[in-house]
Amino acid sequence: MHYPEKSEPDWTCLLINKLKRHFELAMCETITTIKALKGGNLIMAYNTLWNELVNNCIMLNALFTSYNSKISKNTTFKINDFFTKASFPEKKLTVGELAYSIWKEKVYTFVLGEIFGSLIFGFEGANQELHEAISTMRDNFKQLGEINGAKNPEGFFEESVLEQYSTHCQKQAAQMLKNLGVNKYVRDVFQLRCKTSFFSESLLQKMNEIFREQCVGKYTDVLLKASVEIVEREPAEVLGKLFQLLESFDAELAELASIWQKKVEHDCLENLYADEISDPVRFVKNLIEFNQKYRNFIKVHFNDSRIFVSALDKARDEIFNSNGRNAALMFVRCCNFYLCKSPDASESKSKEMLDQAFDLLFKKSTKKDFINACLEKYACFLLTRLMDDLSLSMELEMHMANRFHNECPDDTYQAAASRMIYMLNDMADSPDLTKMLSEYVQSALTESECTYSLNVLSKAAWPESENKCTPKTKLSNLLDLNMEEISELYKSSKEDYKHRDLQWCPHFSQCFVKTSFINKEYSLKMNVVQAEILILFFEKGTLNFADVKNITEIPSKELSMYITSLVNAKLLISDTKIIGPESKLTLNRDFSSQENSIVIEDPCIFGDEEIDHKVDQKSELRLRLISSRMERYFKKEKDSAMTLEYVIERINNELKKMKPEPEEVRDCVDRLIKKGVLKLTTELSKMTM
Repeated sequence: MHYPEKSEPDWTCLLINKLKRHFELAMCETITTIKALKGGNLIMAYNTLWNELVNNCIMLNALFTSYNSKISKNTTFKINDFFTKASFPEKKLTVGELAYSIWKEKVYTFVLGEIFGSLIFGFEGANQELHEAISTMRDNFKQLGEINGAKNPEGFFEESVLEQYSTHCQKQAAQMLKNLGVNKYVRDVFQLRCKTSFFSESLLQKMNEIFREQCVGKYTDVLLKASVEIVEREPAEVLGKLFQLLESFDAELAELASIWQKKVEHDCLENLYADEISDPVRFVKNLIEFNQKYRNFIKVHFNDSRIFVSALDKARDEIFNSNGRNAALMFVRCCNFYLCKSPDASESKSKEMLDQAFDLLFKKSTKKDFINACLEKYACFLLTRLMDDLSLSMELEMHMANRFHNECPDDTYQAAASRMIYMLNDMADSPDLTKMLSEYVQSALTESECTYSLNVLSKAAWPESENKCTPKTKLSNLLDLNMEEISELYKSSKEDYKHRDLQWCPHFSQCFVKTSFINKEYSLKMNVVQAEILILFFEKGTLNFADVKNITEIPSKELSMYITSLVNAKLLISDTKIIGPESKLTLNRDFSSQENSIVIEDPCIFGDEEIDHKVDQKSELRLRLISSRMERYFKKEKDSAMTLEYVIERINNELKKMKPEPEEVRDCVDRLIKKGVLKLTTELSKMTM
């Protein structure tokens, strides 16, 4: 039998396919193994992939050298040798070209996708390692490309980054819009914006263009609709976050911010004014709140103040019946709106509207709790206006202080109004006293790295015997000396001040600290306590929390808030995330900012957004629990009349473990009245089911 002669197989083709398949499997297996890894582990996994690539190149080169006799038998090549000497004679495919193709299609795309998916937008820590890993990726790919004659390998790196970022933005934005709804999308979509320092400025600019196209441009109509819906439902909370985002937009997004602003002004005000007839209480509350909180951004003003006063008149009875303190807050906010500066403000018109509002709410009520709440809240708003230089005119401020003094029913309330009049009169003497004090303080800081000055009266730190508007803070030596100096100035400057004690109002006074970091001069504006703490670090450099507390004698809770504000401003560096007794703090001498003038947030300030609105989450949960227990208790006491004092006593007996404060019980009573569980009788102090 004759057997046909076996033909020689195409060893080149077989070898190429075998080697290519082996290489692909090796890479894919490694990728599959590390897909569950995140954060720093992903960086480690990337290095593993690169080592696998090199090892496979060594193996492929060794196999091929046994096949191709033209290639040197020397197996001790450098990595460049793996990519150049192991050539396939017929297919003209080098091991390096194969490695470049696999690396580009399998490894590189995967690692970039993981970086955008988990590191840039959510991974905290290992920043230096991540930076090094991305730099290594760029260098590795550039090396592969140059060896194999690829055109512009550095450009391919940028193309790959932009392609992966675009895919990530498009996918995530669409998914968020589908799953979260427009309101939450407005808040969360901006987390996708790339702000990492791992890429060049030119690359970041291109990435921001992609963000605008994928996340903003395509959804502008949706976002505009969402902003209107937000105002209808939650004008005080979510809208504020939206405005903060708009304020932070760079020049490229300024056009969108402008469109959004006009849309919000037009549509949102239309919705607010629609409530004027159907729900005057909501109209008054929302309009005051809207203008009060977002005045600096939107500059929205009442088109017709008479509509507002008319709605206020309609809402008056319901406001008083529901909650006297809320009525006081509404009245004070109304006053604050007309007393603040605005582009179209008229002093005569504001005076007319203030008098009408005063007659509508304050003059017609003789309830002491309402009057007391009005004076307390009005004083806080007045402090804020003076501190931030928002007052329309001092004459108008004095007019309102005199109205309070003249309309208050007894001496106790008149005394509180008199303190406001004293303060406004003191303002005239402020510049001279401020200058004298600044010279005195600076003489005590000759060796310090900063220039320190303090506004004494012009920013609402004034002498009065009893200050109820701000918690007491025990101040240390520097400010004690300041107080002594101011007291001496008062005693020598004017006869009227001799019988008045001086007390500090630290949260309503401001300091200006001029200092230099990295050859750049900054003007820092903060309250007196924050300034003192910062000056202490200029002198000491590094201190423990306990050391700062011992030196300043500031209570731990307040000190923690003050230091946190300085850490957030990047003026101090802490070795712990939460500032507390274990924290070690250091002055940040590498501080840098684009702004020359920086305002440091005061964590303890009584601003208009804090009053009756910002409730601690734990306190809110506690009030809900007390309220539910009270509701259960009252359901057993049907049709029985009870005084508020009796309710407080019984609730204290029922909830001994919780030990509710009288104010907490009163708040819970207000909630139950609104809910309809309780109702007020003709006497304010009695309630029935």
